[in-house]
Amino acid sequence: APPDDTSDNGDTSDLDAVSAKTLAGAAATGDFTVQLERQELAALLDRALALLPPETRLALVESGVYATPQAEIAARLGLSEGALRVRLSRGRLALRHALTGELRRRETQAQAVLGALIEGGYAVDDERRIRFLNPQAARLLKVSADEALGAFCGDVLKPQRDEQGRRPCEYACPIIEARRLGAARAVERVAPSEDGLRRVVIASAAPAADDELQVQVLRDETELEAVR
Repeated sequence: APPDDTSDNGDTSDLDAVSAKTLAGAAATGDFTVQLERQELAALLDRALALLPPETRLALVESGVYATPQAEIAARLGLSEGALRVRLSRGRLALRHALTGELRRRETQAQAVLGALIEGGYAVDDERRIRFLNPQAARLLKVSADEALGAFCGDVLKPQRDEQGRRPCEYACPIIEARRLGAARAVERVAPSEDGLRRVVIASAAPAADDELQVQVLRDETELEAVR
């Protein structure tokens, strides 16, 4: 009789190809009813499935897409039907969590990018060095993109120091907070030139992935503050 366990053992080299690319060409049914209308959605699902063990991935696709009988799937994987049901349940839960987290991160980043289209925006790498600066941000910060690229963001924004001589970068950086919380907002006074301090609202979004840039949106509220 097949073993009644849920471990992923055995030769799985032929299972790694099972992914959302398979789903895109099939009629989705059951728990996997998905209309893959956009390539981006297919890519998200592909990445989420790739996080699962190969045998769990195969079981989900065979059961949810092709409606393969569970007895057949269990025999193919060398499991009892009870063990297969446990694996399917855990796999669906893991897939749901992966998709939900990815979609939330991308929604936050997309909102930041849209804001940067009409306001000042810049993007930093994991060391908070500027890798992109749009024209609106360049005008606000009195700097050219060539001067800013590669520089630490605090050296470009030049935020006001507190009574201990610290910059917000050291103790209340919205970039660091966004990485921890998913999004962050801060009001800082920056001195891009000798014209004086500017009151700037900084909205930061966490990067969608560890290797992606992190977007910040700048809004100058100096004049608005003056009339309050």
